Amino acid sequence: NEDKFEVFSPEAEAAVASRGAVYLVCDGMGGHAAGQIAAEIGAKTFLEVYYGHPATEIETALRDAAVAANRWVLDHART
Repeated sequence: NEDKFEVFSPEAEAAVASRGAVYLVCDGMGGHAAGQIAAEIGAKTFLEVYYGHPATEIETALRDAAVAANRWVLDHART
């Protein structure tokens, strides 16, 4: 099983108030080359982009974080 899960709640009260906690699961597609690594780095990319996003709208930050994580996995799978 090459899935990755993250449970993250920021320590800073302002971050909790603006973004809340994240419960995230990434499917690592077992049997594929480096599936576990892709799932792990996809999850980390999602969290970095989501919590660092300048938008005040949570939906925008969520969407952009998912797009960034997906883009990372696709770009690295192609190389």
